[in-house]
Amino acid sequence: MESVGSNDDRGRDTSTSPKAVVLMSRIVTVTGIILFCLFSLRQQSGEVYEHIEESVETSLKVKVEDLPAPSSFSEKNDSSTTFLYPTQTPSSLPTQAPLLPTQAPSLPTQTASSIHQRRIICPLSNQRTLNVTVFPHFIIIGAQKAGTSAISALLETSQSILRSVEFEAHFWNTGTRKRAYSKTNWTAEEKCDIILQYRRFFEMKHAKQDTIIFEKTPRLLALPQVPRLIREVLHPHVPKLLVALRDPVDRFYSAFKMHHEALLKGKNKSASEIVEYVEQEVAQDIEEAYITMLNVGLIDELPAEVQNWNQTTIALNASNTNSSLTCNEKCRLDTYEQRVARGIYVHQIEKYMDYFEIGTELKVVQYENFTRNRRDGLNEILRFVGAPLHNLTEEELQADLSPTSKMVGANGIIIEDNSTEPERVKFPPLPQHLRDILNTLYKPYNAQLEGLLGEEWRNVWSS
Repeated sequence: MESVGSNDDRGRDTSTSPKAVVLMSRIVTVTGIILFCLFSLRQQSGEVYEHIEESVETSLKVKVEDLPAPSSFSEKNDSSTTFLYPTQTPSSLPTQAPLLPTQAPSLPTQTASSIHQRRIICPLSNQRTLNVTVFPHFIIIGAQKAGTSAISALLETSQSILRSVEFEAHFWNTGTRKRAYSKTNWTAEEKCDIILQYRRFFEMKHAKQDTIIFEKTPRLLALPQVPRLIREVLHPHVPKLLVALRDPVDRFYSAFKMHHEALLKGKNKSASEIVEYVEQEVAQDIEEAYITMLNVGLIDELPAEVQNWNQTTIALNASNTNSSLTCNEKCRLDTYEQRVARGIYVHQIEKYMDYFEIGTELKVVQYENFTRNRRDGLNEILRFVGAPLHNLTEEELQADLSPTSKMVGANGIIIEDNSTEPERVKFPPLPQHLRDILNTLYKPYNAQLEGLLGEEWRNVWSS
């Protein structure tokens, strides 16, 4: 009989066994799951970015070097550099701290979603480098009690906008930054360290690819040391700055009430006692402002009305006994921290204009115009920061944006909730004779502001 095959082939079933089919099916399924997960991770760029950054920050030897224009990055192919940016994530997640090099990705074109493609480079411990994106895209810097909370709340109704974790960051006016106001010649290590601290104020898990991130600290406008600090430390990144200005008399009295409400709560003062209290305390604020202005050379003499008050016997030298600075140095630095002097806007804006270009990097809006037309006011700001325009709903147009209200942003985050606060102190209107004195004080500075910002500011707060 003729042999049909070798002994090894004899009796072999050439069809695919059921076990092999099951195995192949499982391999295909697992492969599909892995590919789906990788695709999902690439889409969730904010979360991937946050994961990577947290895993590497501990391995940084903080060092920074100023970078060339962003366009040169698309041509760079440095395999030693890991690029981390919310809209450009590595093709896969490393299994440990991201020490594996990746090719530098091409930067997206300069669009609204990529306004600030400025980065710092910090080296990793193994001589590779980490490319860190600097946030935020813009900062609301003031003025205090000029509608910054209302602007922030309406900005957050847009899906494209995300605020810092804290309602007010107070990063540039506290801690090591405040102690560094007079510092120059920043070292690379110092700059990188501050930038990494600042990034912790921004939570990426709610961010999408085109999210524009901001923070709000209304006190910054009054601090003349801050604009240089922001410009130098964040260089080459340039965050846009937004300023809202309000009738300085109304702004002063709003700030006055905010401060004195805490002092009066629980005191059970009668209406007449509160009226008397307001007259005395406002007069003292005005006198302090004039004396400060006299000390720093803004005026040559005290007005007759103030000289006749004799409300206080302020000795500015005595008030700063704990300071290593002389009175004039201390007063000059803190001039616009004083409640009345904060309404002298022109000098504060000028200081920021020394470091930020008005119109493109620094925008000033009128609080009164914003409150009269929220939709147009919001879209004017969105254009400035490069975000898509947003059509406010009727509910958002009518919403209570006062500090005692509760409002939820587009991401479901409670913007601010003071709705359960106890009943507030009922302050009387600002007495007319004190309002007149304040109007006189502010009038020449309001005129200078018109010269600085243009015709639309002419007599905007004339009483």
